Amino acid sequence: LPLTLREYRDYSTSQEAATLTTCPPRHPWCDSQTTAKTQIMAYYGLFDDGLVDHAGTGFTVTEPSFQRAASAFQHKSYDPTLNKPPTFDDYDANSPRGWESRQVEMLSLRSPTARRGRLTANGSCLGYAALDSTTLTTGTSLRPVECASAPIWELTPAGQLAVPGTDVCVAVVASLDPSAAVVLAPCTPATPATTFALWDTKQIRTAGARCLSMTGAIAAAPCTNPRDTDPRSHRHAQGIPSVDQAWTLID
Repeated sequence: LPLTLREYRDYSTSQEAATLTTCPPRHPWCDSQTTAKTQIMAYYGLFDDGLVDHAGTGFTVTEPSFQRAASAFQHKSYDPTLNKPPTFDDYDANSPRGWESRQVEMLSLRSPTARRGRLTANGSCLGYAALDSTTLTTGTSLRPVECASAPIWELTPAGQLAVPGTDVCVAVVASLDPSAAVVLAPCTPATPATTFALWDTKQIRTAGARCLSMTGAIAAAPCTNPRDTDPRSHRHAQGIPSVDQAWTLID
């Protein structure tokens, strides 16, 4: 089967339902999935200069003080931010709005057979400047078009977006640029520039860990998600993409 990519949402899960086992009230350190997740983060924190001022406190990962902190952590009594028993303020283990009790997967959608259809986002469909496939050349630019006249794309098991019946695929130019252009290029050999991953969040990940975006132009832009507006939250990103990156394959 084609390779499936998997990643997990982080802070943005604060608005989702809890999915992991938790502890009873006032017993935050029982043996639960939430406790285990918090412990993993806390142990990581021992090594993170952004959480522990190793240089300022003499607390280093090679000195006995680190060993004492590691021991305190093993006994569930260490906060990597303050070198005190765990508090994590509103991110306490088992907090009603904490990320520790939530685990939300995002998966890439791959099919063992090719899928064909129009690709739409932000009110338009993905098209190209050429009038027909016989005039397609390397470097042909992509553009938003009316869906009624949009071309059909083929999403291959290898993750390429091809023009059916041709050896021409969508490719990212200079994938590390802040907003890279997207053009047509030869499909073979498969390269990071011509390999995409359609996620169940509707985003299409491209080379350079970016997302396919359709505004006035087609680009591989930084992946964006609207901010949560719940006044009780920390305004983390939600689990939905911005409209210019929310793609649908119309079979």
